[in-house]
Amino acid sequence: MDYPDYPCTTTVQLLGHACLRIASPEYTLITDPWLIGDTHAGGWYPTKEPPDNYVDILNNADSIFISHTHGDHLHRETLKKIKSSIRIVIPPFTALKTILENWGFDNVKVLNFKEVYVIGDSTFTLFPSGDDREDSGFYFRWRDFSLLSSVDSNNLNFGVLPNATVYASSYAGGASSYPLLFDTITEDEKKKIIENNLVELMVSNKQTRENCQAKYYMPYAGFTELSDTVLDYVVANDSQWEVRDYTDPNYTLLDTDMYSNFVFNKEGKLLEENTIERRRVIHHMYPTIKNLDLPEPSAIITKYFTESKFNENIVLFLTLTNQKFDPIDNEKYIIYFNRKKPKVEKINYDWSQENKRLFVDGRKLLHLKIPIRVCCYWLYNYMPLEDIAIGYQCKEDRIPNEHFDKAFWTYFSNEYVSGINHIKPRIK
Repeated sequence: MDYPDYPCTTTVQLLGHACLRIASPEYTLITDPWLIGDTHAGGWYPTKEPPDNYVDILNNADSIFISHTHGDHLHRETLKKIKSSIRIVIPPFTALKTILENWGFDNVKVLNFKEVYVIGDSTFTLFPSGDDREDSGFYFRWRDFSLLSSVDSNNLNFGVLPNATVYASSYAGGASSYPLLFDTITEDEKKKIIENNLVELMVSNKQTRENCQAKYYMPYAGFTELSDTVLDYVVANDSQWEVRDYTDPNYTLLDTDMYSNFVFNKEGKLLEENTIERRRVIHHMYPTIKNLDLPEPSAIITKYFTESKFNENIVLFLTLTNQKFDPIDNEKYIIYFNRKKPKVEKINYDWSQENKRLFVDGRKLLHLKIPIRVCCYWLYNYMPLEDIAIGYQCKEDRIPNEHFDKAFWTYFSNEYVSGINHIKPRIK
């Protein structure tokens, strides 16, 4: 079924999760297309399936914008449905550009932050996340209608924002192995951390909406469900906001649970809300992790880490497990990053037996427990490592229990995957 756009209007269409189709009379932009299959190492599925003609919709766009490298925004199986010559616009992130080019896209355009680009009858501007993560948001303007989205960014552009008709952002919360999969945090502490994180997200979204003086708030980038590979404990305790929790008399809530099309006139007035016909549930047909004939785990792990050139005063304990995080015999490793070249050793002792001895000279100790199929596939293909944690496919402990591991996750999610160490992603 086709969904024609109204003359002299802009239509904002929610295709799924963080995937918007923004269509002015002369230009169509699609954002962050994850529409089929799982993501984050098999931990997430989309709850909104795309329209039957989603492949045509994607390929008929003038441009596709991808905000960052997380798998629910940079999704291999969805991107396979798109012609390699399509124009893809991205922020100035080396890893994102390199992965897209390694996947065969030959029209990737890097845009500078805060620069206004004319696209057809509209303008488009990228803004950076207001922290040191590689994330971004965007500002689309047509006539007197404008849409500002922070996507997953924190404190977008450090709070310096243009006025907008619509403010859109992720709304649900959760989406992290912290704190639920940290064994050193008590249950009471976990509940407090989750509650605080949810309150901070709600306050941040409402504050940003107020800053840009948006008349409408559009919650999106939260339409997911956890797969059966995720522990029942996580499913039971992973609290999130719902769309209707954002109801507020200070603005008009665009109910993305109920509607998918939002039509605005050139003055920025909402004319119509309606739904789209979505296809049957097909996400299980596109698994991320394929059954490949991979080398032995020790060979994958040794090659991956020794060639990484990561140098911090961190010692990593890596325990390979089954899907319930029970350790597998003879699959424990220790990786020293506090040397000229990372050193990998296979070990036969537990984290708890040696962590006190190694916690000397300012060393930071990190313990990751990862299901063996996830770990081997991810490292073999040089995929962004943070996806494993976001998909609840990793348990983590650290000494001291501080956020020192940020350097580790940033490097192995945004730098090592970029190919700057002469290693390119090998996606099968």
